[in-house]
Amino acid sequence: MAVMRPKNLSIIFTAIAAILFSSPLFSQTLQGNVETEEIITVTKVMSDSTIVTSTFTDRILAEEFARSRDLVPPQADDSGIKPNEMSKIMFGLELGTGLDLSSTDMSTFNADFLVGYRHKFIQLLGFGAGIHKSLGTRDAFIPLYGVFRTGFSSRPTLAFMHISIGYSFNTISHSPMFGDTTAMIGAGINLVRKPRFQSNIIIGFGYRHFSERHQELANITKPNLGYAQISFGISM
Repeated sequence: MAVMRPKNLSIIFTAIAAILFSSPLFSQTLQGNVETEEIITVTKVMSDSTIVTSTFTDRILAEEFARSRDLVPPQADDSGIKPNEMSKIMFGLELGTGLDLSSTDMSTFNADFLVGYRHKFIQLLGFGAGIHKSLGTRDAFIPLYGVFRTGFSSRPTLAFMHISIGYSFNTISHSPMFGDTTAMIGAGINLVRKPRFQSNIIIGFGYRHFSERHQELANITKPNLGYAQISFGISM
């Protein structure tokens, strides 16, 4: 019987090792044992302002999570209003001042109450009523008006346009109550926009008209008075 020499054995073992190392199955197994898994952490701010952090070992799944919307949509409360959705009916209170630009000593302190409808493009479409008390005299003005506000976009905007027009009941010292046209155009800035609370500031030009008879009652010589108006408002 032939005896295999050590030299022959080493040749055989070298050939077997070469075959194993060149095998695709062995290469994949070795690569899988050597490589470490990549861990991807994704932090996402949800629509209700909560922060969710998740970890993934698959880059594709991580990218899909980052692009996805909320996993659980906001639930409506008993009133039917979702936590991140404003009510379509708005109630508001505004305090401000009107600086007389016509030199008739009729600058006023203003308090107004607003109610109306809002939805996407329309920030407010409704009615307002106020009491505007003259700072230099005992005169008072009670305006009733329609108001429209829009940011010209269906998405929330920082700035918006304000337009109002109506009729003012005027109580002038030592004269009976009378009324004339009043109007205002201006621009506003949204300071806070939350589902249950909003605030803004408005700067604009106000206008008040007096007929000839009412000019005599108010002891003024100008039919049209201009005001620089600024107001701060809250609503819900």
